[in-house]
Amino acid sequence: MIGCEQKTELANALPHDDLAITNRYVDECDDCPNMDDCCCEISWVSGSVEFELCGTSDGDGAACSDIISGCTTIDGLKNSSITFASSQSKLFCMAESQSFIIKNLGSSSGTLNVSCQYGQLSPQSINVVFTGPGTRVVSVDGDCEVSQCYP
Repeated sequence: MIGCEQKTELANALPHDDLAITNRYVDECDDCPNMDDCCCEISWVSGSVEFELCGTSDGDGAACSDIISGCTTIDGLKNSSITFASSQSKLFCMAESQSFIIKNLGSSSGTLNVSCQYGQLSPQSINVVFTGPGTRVVSVDGDCEVSQCYP
């Protein structure tokens, strides 16, 4: 039999209770939290862009959501900011039939390439162009194909 006083003791005994979850992008597609997630890659094309993602299935633990006309639901987690200024790429996970936000945090211009068919032969992808600070929204359909829905 367990008494109520033991619940408090157990709650206080968790060793990692005070650790912050830090910058989280998956290292490989098998790290996606849901088996039916699309494995996505965002990669540098040109310029220098400091950005963060909102609405992914993986992330740093902070929930984020938004409603943007013309885009499917944006509801997921945030991936912390990262700067691409040369040939770099990161993987992240997305639920099918959802959208995510790419927010340029800096004032620089640049182009990023996005695909949610990572690991497939001839993956479909789009280029997302920033001419300064701003927000772009990308929709992911049921086949993990991407399209820019905002602006």
